Amino acid sequence: MKHEIRDEKGFRVVGKGIRITITDGNQTPKISEFWEQSMSNGVFETVNSIAEDGLILGVCADFNPEDQSFTYFIAAKYSLGASPVGLEAIEIPAYTWAVFEVVGLVQESFPKAFSHIHSEFLPSSGYVHANAPDLEVYLSGDMSSPDYVCEIWIPVVKSA
Repeated sequence: MKHEIRDEKGFRVVGKGIRITITDGNQTPKISEFWEQSMSNGVFETVNSIAEDGLILGVCADFNPEDQSFTYFIAAKYSLGASPVGLEAIEIPAYTWAVFEVVGLVQESFPKAFSHIHSEFLPSSGYVHANAPDLEVYLSGDMSSPDYVCEIWIPVVKSA
């Protein structure tokens, strides 16, 4: 899987989130339902309208290993002051990121990519997860295309 290591400054995102518990190692159906709801109830449109760089993000934050839960946000970079009504702000500090190119239908390619990252890349890379939010970066293009290209950003630190 194509990837690069890159340092990025911190930034702020705003969006709408839900708490998800991973069941049977799979959170994809719950995230897909949240995306569908956000498309129909106007949340996606609101987030998209304020995206400073035109990119929509999926942010996986506040992971709790005890109950295998995290908060998933549909968000966008935003630095123009208070969050728009109904959206929550999240500060993403400066990190070193392992940035992975993901090609294919999102619902099929993301579970495979995350599995590769956690079972193959991290154990052999000399990096460990930085215990900070993971990012899904949705680039422009047709998300329903089998050739759609997007990115997964994993915050990393050198292993000891």
